[in-house]
Amino acid sequence: YTVIQAPFKNVGGSLPVLIIMEMMSTIAMFMGIHGSSVTTWYVPIQSALTQENLEAFSNGQPLPNIIIDGFTNTITIGGIGATLALVFVVTIVCRSKRYKEVNKVALVPQIFNICEPYLFGLPIMLNPILFIPYIGGVLFNCFSSYFLVKTGVIARFTGMSVAWTVPSFIKTYLTCSVPWQGLALCLFNLAVDCLLWVPFLKVMDNQALKEEAAAKEANA
Repeated sequence: YTVIQAPFKNVGGSLPVLIIMEMMSTIAMFMGIHGSSVTTWYVPIQSALTQENLEAFSNGQPLPNIIIDGFTNTITIGGIGATLALVFVVTIVCRSKRYKEVNKVALVPQIFNICEPYLFGLPIMLNPILFIPYIGGVLFNCFSSYFLVKTGVIARFTGMSVAWTVPSFIKTYLTCSVPWQGLALCLFNLAVDCLLWVPFLKVMDNQALKEEAAAKEANA
């Protein structure tokens, strides 16, 4: 415990390791490999950190760790790649028939953290146009969430476990020691994620509109 577990746990609870873990997971999804399959090494570290917070919260003690299970819900908002923003951006921004049809299939599952319909339907996977917002949103969320909790602007998370299919904004409310602050952090990150996605989806949507217009003209 002294030689291996304690040092490994301390390193695992740091911001650099959090970023490495999230990047591995997100890039794997972009390549068509489920992100959870490449981050199994991090599960025991995060579980230990989460358990420490839960025990401290149960005993009315200060919460020792930042990077625990509930905290990561403010990063992967809607699942790996923080794709909940697409529910709003695709619905509001996209005007092409192609993406409206994708949205009919993908919108409801995405609310419950099932991101594959957007991943393969837009697609995000292997799409160089959407690589930047897909990675960029996760990176922003890592830095935003970590420093806001580290500086005490947002309260730490309790270690409470919530099913993965519960929408992110509900999970962050339930798992934060000051519930409304957890929700506020989730909504703040979500708003920035939406702004990141907008210009890139507009490029794709405009291209789809041109292709649809050309096909309509050819048929006529």
